Amino acid sequence: MRKIREALRLKAAGLTQREIAASVGVGRSTAGEYLERAKRAGLGWPLPDDLDDAVLEARLFPSAGGEHGGIQGQVPGEVGGQAGSQPA
Repeated sequence: MRKIREALRLKAAGLTQREIAASVGVGRSTAGEYLERAKRAGLGWPLPDDLDDAVLEARLFPSAGGEHGGIQGQVPGEVGGQAGSQPA
């Protein structure tokens, strides 16, 4: 969720999708998906203080694992659903 939060912050700062993707370390299409999901969920920057990662994920990925066959809770562009996590 850290990458999504950063993407929203950078968008609010006026960066382009290409600049956001480079800064966050994801592809342009992934950055675009983050921003589009946030827009559809009615979220922008700053995010509400009480919006923790679990709630943010539920709002952005309501059917994680269903529609696209992804792993439950896994965020595109983040290994294992968490930024920087290593396989066990």
